[in-house]
This record gives sequence, structure tokens and C-alpha cells, in this order.
Amino acid sequence: MTKEELSALYLGRNRVVGNTYINQILDRSGDVRQRFFLQVTNMQESQINAYWAKLKFSGRLRAPESVPSDQELATKLGANPFSIGYMAEPPDNALKVLLVIYD
Repeated sequence: MTKEELSALYLGRNRVVGNTYINQILDRSGDVRQRFFLQVTNMQESQINAYWAKLKFSGRLRAPESVPSDQELATKLGANPFSIGYMAEPPDNALKVLLVIYD
């Protein structure tokens, strides 16, 4: 997976990775979210919030579901093989890593 593909998923422009339809896109909160969006989309958190508010208001798309912790995210990812999310720390071996982004 590339940053461009990941950006397209998190900006609602695409829901397919390879031949797989992603039915659940999970977001984080706080500093992890700020770093992720800046590195992947080159957008500040305020820009992302405005972007999703506009799409939600127009009725076209809903923002990814926000998850407060890596632990809760791992649980949700483990329960749905067609989901995607990002973490601050490497996950356990039960989850597949598609892309690593370094600060």
C-alpha cells in the first residue's frame, strides 16, 4: 500500500485496496491523528475536520469512525477482516501491517 492509496481511503475517494473492498475505515484521536493526517494527506487536523464536515453536510459521505485507543482499534480490526486503521505502536501479530510511516 502507498501513502497515496491510504490518503484516498481516508479522504473518502476510494474504498478498494487491491481487489478488496474496505467496509470499515477507523480513525484515531489526538496527537496520533494529527501526525497521521499531516504525513499521509499533507493536511492539518483543522483542514481534515473542515473537509469531513463539508462532505457530511452535503450528505455524500460520513467520516471514518473515531477510536480512542490502539487497544480498542486492534479489537475492531481483529473483528472485521475488511477494516483498516492506523496505530501509534506496532500491533500484535494477529493484525496485518500494510504500511509503516516514520516520523
